[in-house]
Amino acid sequence: MRLLLVRHGETAWNAAHRLQGDHDVPLSEAGRAQARALDPLVAAHVPVRVVTSPLARARETAELLGYPEVTGDRRWQEAHLGDWTGRPASELPVPAYPDWRAGRYTPPGGESFAELTARVVEAVAGLDRTAGTTLVVTHGGPIRALCHHLLGLHPTLVVPVAPASLTVLELDGTDARLRMYNVTPTAAAPDPTD
Repeated sequence: MRLLLVRHGETAWNAAHRLQGDHDVPLSEAGRAQARALDPLVAAHVPVRVVTSPLARARETAELLGYPEVTGDRRWQEAHLGDWTGRPASELPVPAYPDWRAGRYTPPGGESFAELTARVVEAVAGLDRTAGTTLVVTHGGPIRALCHHLLGLHPTLVVPVAPASLTVLELDGTDARLRMYNVTPTAAAPDPTD
């Protein structure tokens, strides 16, 4: 099975470097343009099934990619960030913020990287691997968690996932191969926000 993982387009909170986690923030106009620009890259893979996080920014990204009829699955939702929700990254304590990005710290009242990984792995296990190419429109955290679990890529070893980017995995039994990571139709910011 080929698994297409798309991170939603940019939101106003992304642009302001505010952490949103599972807070339901809509796409910005820039995010809508990013999603439209990504459409040809995703369409070239000819997905036969589409699943999204239930958050509006993921659902709208799927619509802008040409998939208005989608299945929502909460397991693909971004991590709950507890007390950090809505806070600018620049105001978060050091070393807690870098440790969180590395999967080693859980924000107060938030979801751990292990919890996020477990639910994303469960979501993948629930996919019909005989159905062909599946598009999942999700968030940066679930993509990093899945790359860690399936490929052994620790979050410290990969750059953050850019808004409106495509990551492609091929799954064959228990084997996984990374075909593309963090591909955007335009140059991504050097350090995309979460």
